[in-house]
Amino acid sequence: MAKTPREIWAKRVERWQSTELTAKEFAAEIGVNDRTLAHWKWILGKQGGARPGRRGRDRESAVRFTELEPTALVPASPIEIVVDRGLVIRVDRQFDEDTLRRVLGVVRVSA
Repeated sequence: MAKTPREIWAKRVERWQSTELTAKEFAAEIGVNDRTLAHWKWILGKQGGARPGRRGRDRESAVRFTELEPTALVPASPIEIVVDRGLVIRVDRQFDEDTLRRVLGVVRVSA
C-alpha cells in the first residue's frame, strides 16, 4: 500500500531528528527543500506526530512555509520605437531580439 505524504514526511522528520544535522544540512542530503522539512516538523508537532526538536531547532520549525509560483504583479510597460511617418513599434519587455531585428530590417527596406 502506498504511503501518504504525511507518512513520508513523518519518517523524514523522524530520521532528521535522530541526527545532529540542521534542517538545511539534512534536507540537502536527502534532496528536499529545508523549509518544507521544517514546515512538516511543525505540522507534525502540532498534531502530536513528531518528537520535540533538539538543540534549538524548534526555531526553524516555527516558520510557516508556503511554496509560491512567481508571477508578475504589475505588467511592465512596452518599449516604443517611433519610426518616421508616424509608425510606432511596441515591443514587450520580454521580446525576442532576433525577431525584433527582422522586423526593423523590414521597416528599413520599406521606408
